Amino acid sequence: MKILFMGTPDFAEESLEELYNSNHEIIGVVTKPDRPKGRGMKTTRESCKGVCCI
Repeated sequence: MKILFMGTPDFAEESLEELYNSNHEIIGVVTKPDRPKGRGMKTTRESCKGVCCI
């Protein structure tokens, strides 16, 4: 099954990891753009972006 995954929050990372380790074909991952965060307003990377490289 081909899957287009849409999710950004930390809890979506676990779901994406399970799909990645299954027999399904992930054709893409859609997440929110990186944004400045915290007191220093440093740009942070969303957790789902580090799970797999397609």
